[in-house]
Amino acid sequence: MQSTLENESKSSAQIEEALSKGNLFPPAKGNAYSLLLEAIGNKTISRSTHESLLERLETIFVKSAQAKSKLTELNAAQSDEIRELLKNGTLLGVKSPVLGALKNSLASFDKTMDSKEDTNKAEVVAKPTIAPAKLLSRVAAKYPSRALDRGIEGWVEVSFRIDTEGHPVQLKVTNSKPAKVFDSAALNAIQGWKFLPAMDMQTGSAVETLDKSTRMHFKIEG
Repeated sequence: MQSTLENESKSSAQIEEALSKGNLFPPAKGNAYSLLLEAIGNKTISRSTHESLLERLETIFVKSAQAKSKLTELNAAQSDEIRELLKNGTLLGVKSPVLGALKNSLASFDKTMDSKEDTNKAEVVAKPTIAPAKLLSRVAAKYPSRALDRGIEGWVEVSFRIDTEGHPVQLKVTNSKPAKVFDSAALNAIQGWKFLPAMDMQTGSAVETLDKSTRMHFKIEG
C-alpha cells in the first residue's frame, strides 16, 4: 500500500511540475499530457487523481486559447501558434466556443494570405530590359567672363532627361556654388550634348531616359 501511494505521489509531482512550467503537450519532453497518459496506463495514479490533473490541464489550455482569441490581426508566427493550439485541443478533446472563434480567425488569416499571394502573382510582369543612354559628344562650357576676371571658381549640378532622339531635355539646376554664377553657362553647354538614346531591348525602340544628373566644374587653369 505504501509503495502505491509513493508511486502516485511521485507521478503527481512530475505532472504538477510540468503544469506549473507550462510544459503541456508533445513534442516537448516531460510534458503534462504524456505524463498523464503514462501514469494512467501504468496505474501509478488513481482515476480520481487523473481526472483532477486532467481538469487542471484543460483549464490552463482554455486560458491560453482565450488569450489567443483576443488577437485582432494575426501574423505568420501567431497563426502557427494557433494551429498548434487547435491541434492540442483536438488531442485533449476540449470543446469550447473559444476554439471555434480561433478556427474562424485562422481561416480568415489564411484567406487573406491566399488573396495577397494571388495579387502578387498577378503583379509579376516581365519588365523591359533597357540599354542605358550613352554620351556621344560633349560641348564644353564657356567660362563666364565676369567670373574669370574675378578669379571665381565653382560648380553646377544639373538634372535632365534624354529624349528618344538623344537630346537633353527638361534641364534644371538643382544646386550650384556660388549660386547662379555659372548656372547659365552650364545649361547652355549641356543643351548641346548629344546622346545615343536609351533602348528597349525587347522592342528595339528608343525610350526617354528618366532623370539624370551631372556636376559641371568651373576651374581656372594656369
